[in-house]
Amino acid sequence: MIDEQVFIKRVNETLKIGNFYILDSIFLEYGNYAPMQLNMVLKYLSKSNLFLEDYICNSATFGNLWNVINTRFKDIEEEIKVIVYEKIKNIKTWNYSVENDVISIVNKMTVKMSDRDRIQQYLTYLKSFTSLEFLNNRIKDDFFRCAHLIESIKEEKSLFFVEEDNLIFDFTGESFNILIEAIREQNDNWMIHDFSFLLEYTPVGLLTKIIKDGTLRIEGSNEYPDGFFEIKIIQRILVNVDLDEENLSKDLIDRLNGFIDFNYKFYGEEMNRYVKKHGLKTKQKFIDGIGPINGGWVQTFPFVPISPLTNDYQVGILIDLLDKIPDWSDNKVEGDFLKEQSIEGQNKEIIRILNTLENWEENARYNEKFIEELINNPMLCSKLTPSIVSMIDTAMENKYIDTRMAELFVEKLEFKDTKKITYEEKQILQALVKKISDKDNMIFRVLFEDIKPHLLSTKSIFLNKDRSKFIELNDFINTDLGKYYSIIEEINEDILEYYMETFLKEIDLLQPPFREYLMGRNIKYYIKKSEIIPTQNMFIGYCHRYILREEEIIDLFAEIAALLLEDEEFSDNFCMNNIITIMLYKIYPGDNIITLDKNINYKKQINRTFLRTLFENKQFDKEKIVMNWIEYFLKNEIFVEQTASFFLLKLGSSKKTIASIYTNLIEQVAPISKKVRMKEYEFSYIYQLNEYAEWQFRSLIEMIRILLRKSYIIINPSFIEGMVRIFSELSNKELIEDMENFFIVLKPYLPVSDYDYLKNKFPI
Repeated sequence: MIDEQVFIKRVNETLKIGNFYILDSIFLEYGNYAPMQLNMVLKYLSKSNLFLEDYICNSATFGNLWNVINTRFKDIEEEIKVIVYEKIKNIKTWNYSVENDVISIVNKMTVKMSDRDRIQQYLTYLKSFTSLEFLNNRIKDDFFRCAHLIESIKEEKSLFFVEEDNLIFDFTGESFNILIEAIREQNDNWMIHDFSFLLEYTPVGLLTKIIKDGTLRIEGSNEYPDGFFEIKIIQRILVNVDLDEENLSKDLIDRLNGFIDFNYKFYGEEMNRYVKKHGLKTKQKFIDGIGPINGGWVQTFPFVPISPLTNDYQVGILIDLLDKIPDWSDNKVEGDFLKEQSIEGQNKEIIRILNTLENWEENARYNEKFIEELINNPMLCSKLTPSIVSMIDTAMENKYIDTRMAELFVEKLEFKDTKKITYEEKQILQALVKKISDKDNMIFRVLFEDIKPHLLSTKSIFLNKDRSKFIELNDFINTDLGKYYSIIEEINEDILEYYMETFLKEIDLLQPPFREYLMGRNIKYYIKKSEIIPTQNMFIGYCHRYILREEEIIDLFAEIAALLLEDEEFSDNFCMNNIITIMLYKIYPGDNIITLDKNINYKKQINRTFLRTLFENKQFDKEKIVMNWIEYFLKNEIFVEQTASFFLLKLGSSKKTIASIYTNLIEQVAPISKKVRMKEYEFSYIYQLNEYAEWQFRSLIEMIRILLRKSYIIINPSFIEGMVRIFSELSNKELIEDMENFFIVLKPYLPVSDYDYLKNKFPI
């Protein structure tokens, strides 16, 4: 057996003289070790300088070790896995093979987490990988690719990609909802820009490509939820795809038009062409927002060029040059009216040159001194706030500086009774509260004494948006009040408890509906102290922050959830999961509290969730209640059509028992009143039909029989075309008995000419 101290000493000596290749060649042999021996050497390594001084984080140098850890992962003890996992955060260099090993390790460490937690873990531990400005198509890990896309949208990073590459992003249902949230957060910022600008400078370019190519998927499918189509920037992308010689299908156009708000003018000039192309009627003239001028783009340039600061003298010179800029007004660059020097250009240049990780690694001391000089110069501090905030945020996040500089900057800002919080102020305050654990720090004086929440503006930046009686998350977070509470919610629980009296008092001073909304977002503090009278916005506030689990909260909001379901104005998808929880645990179909003729679109989304839950065949204690709700919804013909459509979409990947449940559900519904029918295109394309097994064909035929008998199907050319496809597949698989049975099913309902056409085309 190897002596631990001798082993560690030899490893440290080898590292010290730089014989990395020899060391890594020895690591290669670990792949053949028995589990006990493997864990022993890994444990010893974790106590050596390989781990203690982060040599292992130069992962390209120790590719063999990372590969062994990945391939033998199941044999490694949990304690060692955690040590390795924490080192992934600090990886600085890697190559292609190590890249896949490291991402695979993160995948294995997070596989049992919820998708939301997994994405957070991916973005935290693989930050070096996701911070790159290009899309690495070599990485095949679906979850990484999806997390990277979400990160780029949240951070508004326009990733470089090769147009010819097949870029597949296959989300789970839960992670796709997170993507929707990220896009919603950027929607209003993006909608005010010209589309050509969005394609080049924002993630809209990548989104457009993968939507156009059909490579944005949910568990292999291109069927997107209503919440996706509700986002205006997604509508705009689809409009541009349709206009770009990529005509969308009629059913997709119809679905898209159902979501477009034709009273909203900032869809861009291209919407006028789309309206004309499809013969749509609207009086609105659609316009571009911020975008190009004739002849090209106006580019912003700095007043003073920037280069890395490598000594104190350079810091002083740069501060002096910036201080001598005459009036900081925008100036056209001589000889080119499309170029101008501006404050924006100066900030962008400082951030671009000085705020890279490489520059912080090499010149942290001089960067920090530069920031301090800016902060202590009132004029420069005012003009270059974006640079100061961006540099402090990067440096604190990567531990190049402590919180002192951020605190110094905050002390220079004037927050006393302010009515506004800028983006930069929010960014720096949020970064600080995450780092500080001392309740007496000046930051908390600023937040709980200087800033008075009831004085903050509740106006949203949303354009052309009439405020609903319900507070919407995207609306709230873009108010100054919303910015303030997004900072507060980052504070350590113990510190917030210390300031609780002030915290709750300030919420009580707010006007409705924001008072109720914020009570909901902080309900656990109110439940401790007093009896609560629940309101709709209180429940919405709770849903915007928490997943409903506690029975006490379910009881509190059950009646409110039922009222919201009956309100035609209510359409908040962020509340849906919690409403479903209440429907499963507190409201029962037999109570007849939920009607079938109000807020239909929202209830269809809920029913779809129930259908998907049933289809996935997950064993859980509320399965019977899910069935009861589906049966209840099927009393309305609209839900019958939805359920039958879902069946046609999912039958190809269904289990036999589940398919049987669906056909039985439809069999039991009442006959149609002839108001609702299956859409004419439903049978023209049936997903995965060519992969059907014999029982799936029989299940499909049975569903068609039921729908025909109940008059849910309109006999038209599209339906006959669909029948031709089904018969073709039956014929190819030589399922003669099933073909005979299908003809028997169709005969009573088809016109003689159509029936004879099918009989002649597919003689038996």
